[in-house]
Amino acid sequence: MLSKFFLILSLTAFVSQGSVAREYSQTRKPKISLFEWSQKTKSDVTQAENFFQLLEAGNASASGFVSGELSDPAQAQMITDFFKQLISRAQKSQSSGKTYQRFELLSAMIAVFIFEESSRSGLDWCQKAQESILQAIDLDLQKRDQKSPWNRTELNSLLRFKSLWPVDRVVLFELRKFLPQADERRVSWLVSQLQKNIYQSVESLLKKQPLSQPKDQERASALWTQNDIRFMRSQVSHLGRLQIQVAGQVFSAEWHKKPVSLQQLIDAKLLSKVPLNYESGKAFALKDPQHCLSADTLCIE
Repeated sequence: MLSKFFLILSLTAFVSQGSVAREYSQTRKPKISLFEWSQKTKSDVTQAENFFQLLEAGNASASGFVSGELSDPAQAQMITDFFKQLISRAQKSQSSGKTYQRFELLSAMIAVFIFEESSRSGLDWCQKAQESILQAIDLDLQKRDQKSPWNRTELNSLLRFKSLWPVDRVVLFELRKFLPQADERRVSWLVSQLQKNIYQSVESLLKKQPLSQPKDQERASALWTQNDIRFMRSQVSHLGRLQIQVAGQVFSAEWHKKPVSLQQLIDAKLLSKVPLNYESGKAFALKDPQHCLSADTLCIE
């Protein structure tokens, strides 16, 4: 069900657009308008189920999404409301396994959408949309009890979540909207630097190679800031913590005890490796259970 969807994802992670765009265009069908779907769902909430069927059939990955719909604030708000309805619909699925498969589909949809949108407003929207999925999983972690234990199907869906940040593509498309041709070489250099290391702000890079017009410097610097980098680190780390928590819950359900180390989760084939804490730059680890505030969750540091 998800194989077609993730074929596209494997092509989008922080790479230049040449061969990716050509291969992507070969499979393209009429694009999907999230705004039109938000209008349908506003008048008929059952349309959310039809949209999930569209995602499950792999149509979204083959066609992509209409770009530019977030530039109008009213349209952007309707699309945001529509996405919230999709999360709510996923939560009401017949089984928890289905819920997490649909969360996975939404995460994958976000990754395809931002590749198509390639705008600063699109990047902001996708950050918030992905965070809303993670918050829904946080809530599920708090509400679950021993009568509905976590299972490997749910965990595997969560482990396949993609937190893609095609910053180089967004910056490239945005800069070309307002910079003169004379700055094309600087733009190419700037994008190449972001491809090598996404943890650099545009402002820091422009100090090395300033733009030809000082008035463009501030506008370009706002495209990828230190605050954005901190949020990205926080969100990717948030996903890592959730993966560890759910893996720990599955371990407890299968072995009837809590894990004392993350290596136990790897040995049980629940994790392939220890997720990295992008905020500290170190791998996550488990704290002494005596220092936990709750006996039901793992203490992660």
